[in-house]
Amino acid sequence: YTHTEADINSQSLLEANVSTEVCLTVLDTLSTFIMGFKTQLNSDLGHNSLMKKVFQVHLCFLQIPQSEAALKQVFTSLRTFIFKFPCTFFDGRADMCASLCYEILKCCNSKLSSIRSDAAHLLYFLMKSNFDYTGRKSFVRTHLQVVIAVSQLIADVIGIGSTRFQQSLSIINNCANSDKSIKVGDVRTQTTVKTV
Repeated sequence: YTHTEADINSQSLLEANVSTEVCLTVLDTLSTFIMGFKTQLNSDLGHNSLMKKVFQVHLCFLQIPQSEAALKQVFTSLRTFIFKFPCTFFDGRADMCASLCYEILKCCNSKLSSIRSDAAHLLYFLMKSNFDYTGRKSFVRTHLQVVIAVSQLIADVIGIGSTRFQQSLSIINNCANSDKSIKVGDVRTQTTVKTV
């Protein structure tokens, strides 16, 4: 019995759907786990073995090829994760922030425009969260880790000099230019300096 092209396509589609469902199930389970163990995850500024395991599961979804639908949910889950545990990324050791920046930047070079867009928006959210965490003073932690990650990607010959990567950077730039809260914050800072 030889498999026809239709059989192979059908099998591939089935495997892709199962893979996506597994990803979504794991993300749902993680979300429930995080709600139940938030105190333990927050201990030592989030630099503990439990947090590392939860973070690694999130990160593996960016490291292993996923469907477009699955990755969209992974980005949403990571956004929530950053929001709930900012100290993990912006205080103490920088290893988690570094790993996340590297994987997001790899996604910024994806062949799929929707993945590039979601990755660029997530990276902007990480920078903005860092800025808010410091009391709107700076986002040095994320900025430094992005610079290091870009250098590492160049060394790993990922090909980030492409038009795709440039488009992702443009999206991040557009996010910053259209973010009214940042502009308002900048105006307040300038006003405070002038008053002093």
